[in-house]
Amino acid sequence: MKKIALVLSAFLLTAPALANQGFYGELSLGSANNEIETDYSYDYNSDSLGDVQIGSDSGTLKSSGNSTSYGVRLGYQFNEYVTAEIGYHQYGTWDDTFVNENNETIKDQAETSATSVGIKGVLPLSKDFSLFARLGSATWDIKTSSSDVSAPAQVKNQKQDGTDIYYGIGGEYNINKRFSVGLEYTVLNIDWDNSYGNGNDDIGYSNEFEGFTSNSGSINNLALLLKVKF
Repeated sequence: MKKIALVLSAFLLTAPALANQGFYGELSLGSANNEIETDYSYDYNSDSLGDVQIGSDSGTLKSSGNSTSYGVRLGYQFNEYVTAEIGYHQYGTWDDTFVNENNETIKDQAETSATSVGIKGVLPLSKDFSLFARLGSATWDIKTSSSDVSAPAQVKNQKQDGTDIYYGIGGEYNINKRFSVGLEYTVLNIDWDNSYGNGNDDIGYSNEFEGFTSNSGSINNLALLLKVKF
């Protein structure tokens, strides 16, 4: 009888912990604010029939825009406070038009997505409501295009990828034992560098051009969440 009582007591003590364990899926839909800042510098050297031109230039270009984002996560909850997650987010396509230092009207367009792995820390405030924070690593991909409005057919396309840290905060409300809704704000900062150059040497004419860009961007995403426990 005592053994039965001990087993029953152990089950009752571990039942709450077991109830907080298991897999879940989560969908997100939101709005992303995207910003890219590019620091550039270049040197050139040309000789046309003895007319030699040597120079350099540098500056900063900024571009920003908003887009619709969506994503999906799969997670495993170890206990009431800690979960591990993998996810995929598509941050949408956005464009920006601005006038550069040469008084040219430039149209930029970008599309960003990311695959992430991270942890989620949960702080329960009541039976049905909790706050949370996310932290992890995101492998991102960005496709950009840039063109002069006066020559839209001449488009410069680029594709970059990398891995950077993401973080976020939010809140979650349990509708019932399986479903919950939430709101989160996440930040993903991305960085990459480019170097480029060209040159040619013909009779009576030569030209050399070398440049470097340092790019930094941020994706600030505000999203609604729908989570289901499996």
